[in-house]
Amino acid sequence: MNRFNILIRKAKVSDMNHITNIYNYYVENTTSTFDIETVDVEDRLEWFKKFDNVNNPLFVSVIKDNVGNNENGNDKIIGYSGYMDFKTKMGYNVTRETTIYVYILFRNPLNDVISFYF
Repeated sequence: MNRFNILIRKAKVSDMNHITNIYNYYVENTTSTFDIETVDVEDRLEWFKKFDNVNNPLFVSVIKDNVGNNENGNDKIIGYSGYMDFKTKMGYNVTRETTIYVYILFRNPLNDVISFYF
């Protein structure tokens, strides 16, 4: 059994490369995104601006690796989640769109359920 030190934290602009890579896997290999072309980091940066960390937060899940000299060590982003306004019409003001994507190596291929081993 593997043991990971997993932390969930607010996403940062510096996470967009990893978030883009995770998202593009689902664009290329599934129908869950409803996108038919991959996106680039610049596209994701525009998307990132929709999250305000108060009403519309965006989080990343990271495996903590405290080896290294920077404040994040060698953290590995393994997924992200968040929610944002569903539509701009006032009737939807309490409705949120939820998004959850997990790096493919952390999914259970037998039943397509997210699996973490602690």
